[in-house]
Amino acid sequence: MKYSIIMPAYNEELRIKGTLTRYCKEFKNTEIIVVNNGSTDNTKKIVENMRKKYPQLKMLNFSIALGKGGAIKEGLKVANGSIIGFVDSDDAFDIRGVKRIINYIEKNNYDFVIASKWKGKKFREVDEPVLRKTFSRFWNIFVRLLFNLNIRDTQAGAKFMKNSVFKKISKNITCRGFEFDVELIWLIKKCGFSIKEVFVGSVHRERSTFKLKNMGTMLINTLKIRYRELKKILSIAILNVLSLPIIIPFNILLFSQFFIFRYFKSGLETENYEIYQTYKK
Repeated sequence: MKYSIIMPAYNEELRIKGTLTRYCKEFKNTEIIVVNNGSTDNTKKIVENMRKKYPQLKMLNFSIALGKGGAIKEGLKVANGSIIGFVDSDDAFDIRGVKRIINYIEKNNYDFVIASKWKGKKFREVDEPVLRKTFSRFWNIFVRLLFNLNIRDTQAGAKFMKNSVFKKISKNITCRGFEFDVELIWLIKKCGFSIKEVFVGSVHRERSTFKLKNMGTMLINTLKIRYRELKKILSIAILNVLSLPIIIPFNILLFSQFFIFRYFKSGLETENYEIYQTYKK
């Protein structure tokens, strides 16, 4: 299949049927993979019943919750499309906008596209509770400064990429929680892939799986991402410093041998020239 859409779901029995119905009708020739992320309600049963009607619908079942990032990663690993991505199961983003960001990859050849509710929008224009919007803006400033990312909505619940891009970075993805989005963008940027952030209309949905109590864990895990990167840089720097006592004498020896060789070569050429002149006479 050309496209694959991953949809993580945790206790979504009230919304999953409506969301899947809309996506299956709009994306008829698209692989849609629901990752049942340790649900304890009827999410699994609802999806199984819908699979009888929509053959493109697949499901991965996990009895224990993997976290948002863990569920998305498992879904992306088995995706068969050349363009793959994920959307939230609450159907918050305008489905026409989701189609548009896929077109940015297909027609404009971007490697990675983010559906953003904040791109080009003011604080009052975003349909979310004030407290959630306030946290979102502070978090965005923190992430942009920490990783030097020019992205206004790192936590957007809809992102798509070329399958080849995911295969390039998948082994380096370590985060399983809500900080997964930051690590994903950071790894893609480090590899030099093209990134596009596009505004897509969205509406606020109640019963979000993200709670403000998740902020502490999210903050610590995000700092760990940066720490691991700085640790690598520091290790290389220390290794270079420690190797100086070996490198400097080696370079001195190398250059001295070079000049000695040039000296003897020059003397040998002069001697040969004198012999040649004597022979001519």
